[in-house]
Amino acid sequence: MKDASSYYDDFSHTYDDARHSGYHAHIDDLETACVRRWLRGGRVLEVGCGTGLLLTRVRDFAPGAV
Repeated sequence: MKDASSYYDDFSHTYDDARHSGYHAHIDDLETACVRRWLRGGRVLEVGCGTGLLLTRVRDFAPGAV
């Protein structure tokens, strides 16, 4: 059995592959809309939230996102 760190390191290579359609795309859209509503133009810090896929979308309306 792999330790958690190794599991997530391996999983990260394909994590984003299925996020552009279906359920995952819907959840990503909802999360992005929530951040847009409350933090438009503000500063956003994403910490330990996967591969940073949503951060690239958030930067469109919150340029200070890191």
